[in-house]
Amino acid sequence: MTIKQNGIYMLEDIFEIIIPTFNRSPYLKNTLESLLDEKSPVKNVNITILDNASFDGTGLIAREFAEKHSNVKHIINERNTGGDVNICKAYGMAKKEYAWVLCDDDSYSWEAWPEVVKMMSEKIPVIYAGPVYGNEEPGYDFYINEMSFVPYIIFRSEIITDDLLTSMYKSTYTLMQQMRIPVKCANENLAIGHLSRPIIYPGQKNMPENHRARNIMRRGIKNRSDITAVMEKQPFLLPGKILVLQDVQDPQIREKAMRIAMKDYPGDMILEFIRYFASKTELLNIAASMFMCLSPEQQRRLHKIRKMIFGLYMVEAEDKKILFVNFLGRYRRRIWTFRNKSSK
Repeated sequence: MTIKQNGIYMLEDIFEIIIPTFNRSPYLKNTLESLLDEKSPVKNVNITILDNASFDGTGLIAREFAEKHSNVKHIINERNTGGDVNICKAYGMAKKEYAWVLCDDDSYSWEAWPEVVKMMSEKIPVIYAGPVYGNEEPGYDFYINEMSFVPYIIFRSEIITDDLLTSMYKSTYTLMQQMRIPVKCANENLAIGHLSRPIIYPGQKNMPENHRARNIMRRGIKNRSDITAVMEKQPFLLPGKILVLQDVQDPQIREKAMRIAMKDYPGDMILEFIRYFASKTELLNIAASMFMCLSPEQQRRLHKIRKMIFGLYMVEAEDKKILFVNFLGRYRRRIWTFRNKSSK
């Protein structure tokens, strides 16, 4: 950590905040007011607003804060790249020793902030800013799942290597690109520090209860109004977690993380997701990733899904068999006709 001549640690020298946003003017305003409040310990650090070509007044809010506060910077993408690509861009542009990528619609509590500063001075690679449940020391399986929420991750910029950033961009279709960070920690045995209490809480006061589900569902989608009750419960996040979890190298950590990931997603909800979204090919890919992570006991519990998946596979295989037989039949008929003509 950088130390000035007077011996005081200067947070702004080693820490920065990046906020990806799109069409979120009221929430962004509340977030910036919280971060820049006189009592906020991060009020003097660099704050970059990564605006994904907003058109609702978000840009105006960002410019007003940038004009008033010299440590606030407003960057506008020329085109809307989609929320998850914008998140990857935020991770890739971190320059200070430590960085924190935030959403634009959450709440903060700073009681445990001194613990963050201490961990930074100890060069802890990743700091978990969310809640810890129970008295047991959390493991990688816990962190991997909880860090699916972007703002729970405070990280040393040096861990965002080219390889990691590339894998994050490749994972944007899962909505879980940020999980690549704790997966890297698990695979390379990098330390993750946790606080005695969280410093960030999802959502803001007076936010609609279903706001986050709708926001995630609408990423990169325009004029979509047919959000079903199943979608509102976000079952579509589970396959994304599964696809990322298959890259956890330790089978025990992978199995524990899968058990945590699946406990909140009843089988019927997963089936609804599969029926609504997945083609046969996509379904088989998801199934392969899922079963790669499951223990035999979990596979038995998901017999219903497995039966449906293999049923579809057999239908597809049968279709291919019929096509092949028909092809052979046509080919044999052509050979027979050619031989018949040749013999005359």
